[in-house]
Amino acid sequence: MKIVLFGPGNSIHMERWIKWFKKRGDELFFITNISNPNISKEQIVLPHENHRTIPGYFTFRTYQNIKRAKKIVKKIDPDIVHIHYISNYLPYNVDFSPIISSAWGTDVFRVSRGDYGYKFALRNINRSELVTTTSDVLVDLINEKYNYPKERILKFSWGIDLDIFYQKNEEEVRKLKKKLEIRDNKTVFISPRGLNEPYRPEYVIDSFHKVSKRKNNIHLIVLYGTTRPERFDAIKNYIQNLNNPNITLIDHLLDSNTLSLYYSISDYYIGVPVTDQLSAALLESMACGCIPIVSDLPPYGEVIINGKNGYVINAKRKLVDSIEMALDEMDKHDKWRGKNRALISEHHNWDIQAKMMYSIYNNMIK
Repeated sequence: MKIVLFGPGNSIHMERWIKWFKKRGDELFFITNISNPNISKEQIVLPHENHRTIPGYFTFRTYQNIKRAKKIVKKIDPDIVHIHYISNYLPYNVDFSPIISSAWGTDVFRVSRGDYGYKFALRNINRSELVTTTSDVLVDLINEKYNYPKERILKFSWGIDLDIFYQKNEEEVRKLKKKLEIRDNKTVFISPRGLNEPYRPEYVIDSFHKVSKRKNNIHLIVLYGTTRPERFDAIKNYIQNLNNPNITLIDHLLDSNTLSLYYSISDYYIGVPVTDQLSAALLESMACGCIPIVSDLPPYGEVIINGKNGYVINAKRKLVDSIEMALDEMDKHDKWRGKNRALISEHHNWDIQAKMMYSIYNNMIK
């Protein structure tokens, strides 16, 4: 099968899709404006352009990229085009069928009527025979926001790679803890979602800092994630000003195998963004044994029940409260970990989900 994918090149999710299809022997072309050295053979990189730099204004390069993308697809003449991130502007003028689009979350939650992101999303969706997304709340929102029929929106978990994300052995865990200067008997929290504002890293760090004043046998790892350089500098200064030796900030993006090891040394996952889809990071951490502490968001409610297999913060129950509750209830958590791993294995297995997507492609091109 000859497949064209559009999507952000700096996403590990795109990297996984591309490698999986290439392993099958499919002919894969990835059109992006953000280069990824790990998939250099498959990608066609157009000049990077942030069309939102000046509100309501297209630059010349934006138009040029749209024209180039159309010509590239016409020359490739694929069997199917898959647009990841529905507000992606590159496929705006692509004249092709069949097209499938996948909404990631921010491309729906943070796009407003009248801005260019909305126009791009509306254009991409209206040409799509099928739209996929990862949660019920996004199915409803896409239907309402873009007047796209629900019967053509498929709730579809991408799943996670269980050959990578699993609890690592004690020796590997001990080595990484030693490298990070975390004592073996410490309880470890991890905040992996990145340092940009929607993920509320200051709130996570400040909440942990407050708890650590009363319970000093705990440690927080804050990952770089998807982060703007200026935000990294701001968070680095924020942590330094707290003068808390129990907070470690990682200054680079981790590959999947290393990320899995970081989850394996952690006891608890903290992810409290303002909006989100069903996060792959959440599922990956659960597969590695982390107990989740998350925002009260509908997609999270599809896998997390407060006090049953994780903790959910809300207006009354702050993050500080949930961290302290988790530390007080540690005797419950081995049972929760087994329950969470079974949930991921049954409903969010990457290999099963990828095969389902391949089946969808086949059905669309018949």
